[in-house]
Amino acid sequence: MKVNNINTAAAFTRAIRLLDGQANRISKYDDEKMSSIRELQKVLNSRESEIHPDNTAQKIRNFFKEILGDYNGENGIIIRPFGRKIILFSGKEADKLKQLDAQAAYTKDQVDRSCHVKRKRKDLIIQNAKKKVETGALDMLENGGNNKPNSTLEISFKDKFVKNSEFETQQEIETISYMSKHHAGGDFAENDFGVPYYNSTEYASIDI
Repeated sequence: MKVNNINTAAAFTRAIRLLDGQANRISKYDDEKMSSIRELQKVLNSRESEIHPDNTAQKIRNFFKEILGDYNGENGIIIRPFGRKIILFSGKEADKLKQLDAQAAYTKDQVDRSCHVKRKRKDLIIQNAKKKVETGALDMLENGGNNKPNSTLEISFKDKFVKNSEFETQQEIETISYMSKHHAGGDFAENDFGVPYYNSTEYASIDI
């Protein structure tokens, strides 16, 4: 594990985008990579993994506990796609996402129970409730705005050949790299060309 300038006392809560080390964006329709990411979520929430043995799982949890600052090393991690982004939520941000989900579920339940609302209107209300969840999730993202750092988790995948009736290829996680860039003095700043200015960078990586 390589670690550089990790601030374990970071005050911000965490909603970080996952990127592909080779292709940059991870598509939620890429079943192989999303399967590996779901296994990562299992590990971070101390559930048994079909891929990672116990010693590797603990190594992964220790790494995320160090970089996130608000993760207890046992549970409380949500990884979800929103729009074209795959986002990891931890700590208070994960709790906020659960609250948004609960509100959307409550709205859907109340609308479905109503006998006085037409189906088309019901569908619109439910769609707006789901959109509110997505908007809330994206607002939490550490993308450099609202005095937040610009943070990413870059995942490199490797091919693993699995022998059953025929050889199948799976995409497994090989390396996870964390980077978080912070604005000068915690406030948003741009240089003369309108490019965000960051005065500090945290970096860490782990080979699985």
